[in-house]
Amino acid sequence: MMRRRIKLIALALMFGACLASAGTMSVRLVHATDAEGGMDPRLSDISGILGSLRFESFSLLDSDTVRLPAEEVRIRMAQGYTLTCNGTQGDLAIEMNHNGQALLKTTATLRRGKPLILGGFPTREGKIILVLKVE
Repeated sequence: MMRRRIKLIALALMFGACLASAGTMSVRLVHATDAEGGMDPRLSDISGILGSLRFESFSLLDSDTVRLPAEEVRIRMAQGYTLTCNGTQGDLAIEMNHNGQALLKTTATLRRGKPLILGGFPTREGKIILVLKVE
């Protein structure tokens, strides 16, 4: 009887952990520059964290969403950028490529409602920033 109860508790904990790692992750490709232009209104929910960076202008180039957990989800984004995600919110493998060239390969833990900024990939006019946020 006791073993069965322990197994049921363990199963419930595993199910809860799976639910906790499920969610929708927004993916945004942002161009940051020193030119005047301010904040793109479509970035209003993350303007606080972007505003802490040393740029004057932030424009949204592309956006998408990914259901977590992700299994080798590949997103083709503007200007030849490709994002690949694999894993859960607590252990997400992220790869970023530009026109087939690897730019970034990392693993991250995402917190619900807390944006993660990756990148700073140089362009002629500024930097490309990848912003991930789990809702």
